[in-house]
Amino acid sequence: MMMSGAVRVKSARVASKSTAQQAAPRRLLAGVGVLLACLAGPARGQAAESPAPVSDPRKLCEAQAPLFVKACWYRAFLESRPAGFQTNSAASMSRLCAGVRGLQRDACITAASVIGPPDPADQLVVCAQFHGPDALSCVHGAKVQNLLRYPPSVYVGVIRGCDRFVGATRTGCYEWLGKTISVVTNGRFRDSGCPKLAPAARSACIAGASAMNGPLVTFS
Repeated sequence: MMMSGAVRVKSARVASKSTAQQAAPRRLLAGVGVLLACLAGPARGQAAESPAPVSDPRKLCEAQAPLFVKACWYRAFLESRPAGFQTNSAASMSRLCAGVRGLQRDACITAASVIGPPDPADQLVVCAQFHGPDALSCVHGAKVQNLLRYPPSVYVGVIRGCDRFVGATRTGCYEWLGKTISVVTNGRFRDSGCPKLAPAARSACIAGASAMNGPLVTFS
């Protein structure tokens, strides 16, 4: 598990669709390219004067072993975004992740969610704008660790946001947040929070909480 820590962004929502805002994802990806080019460095056995390394995050993350794909996208977005930039809609995340598929898109959407609203409840509102697998990928970026100093009732309120989804996505949401909230509460949420949910949600929450010692393979 790689904890991102609280994402410190300006609280003001991006409301208008100005030219500058439309260009923000392009500037983000450009900055990502520069950072990842530096991180990549010369390949083993190559001299420092070898051709310029890959700077496109899509190409660089695609070249990573599956275990490191999420970490690649995480570093790309979290460490290279313009000051104050945050995703605030499914559309803004989709623009950042245009052209990627499968595991790469899963990781990209999760990373894009991590640089979204700092409140996990607000993140779920944004994630509910997605349909299909992207919705759960977005949920995987929910920053429940930002609520560490809040009372247990707040966690229950957050996880109930999973009711915004339907079918397998709703179940997956309850399982994921049951797991991650249990991690940040040292297992207490399984007994103090999950039982307060409706039967189906409770079962999914407990299932997730019971798996809290397994790998999260994400960064939130």
